[in-house]
Amino acid sequence: MGFFTQVARALADVIHPYLHQVALAIVATLLFIYGEDINSLIKSLIKRYHFLVRVFILMLVCAFGYGSLTILLTVLVTRFLATLDAVYLISTLLGFFFIVGILAERKKQI
Repeated sequence: MGFFTQVARALADVIHPYLHQVALAIVATLLFIYGEDINSLIKSLIKRYHFLVRVFILMLVCAFGYGSLTILLTVLVTRFLATLDAVYLISTLLGFFFIVGILAERKKQI
């Protein structure tokens, strides 16, 4: 077994009990990065409605839409991560957080 494989297995053993929290971090980070775009899209779709209707819709989207989306996507990401072998799990997580850093930089979030 190679050195990287041994390190990956050790890291995966540490991370595996916390896959739900890792998945939640992934989903929350993506929603943070793209939340403004989602809100802008929704605002453009509802701009012709009365002010109170727009406020109500945005309230529903922010309170229930993002919450439901977070819960649903966290479950799906957790299930996906749980299927990965140790080496692929660590590689996937490292790649994801690297890509998220690049996306955040491009969107001027950091």
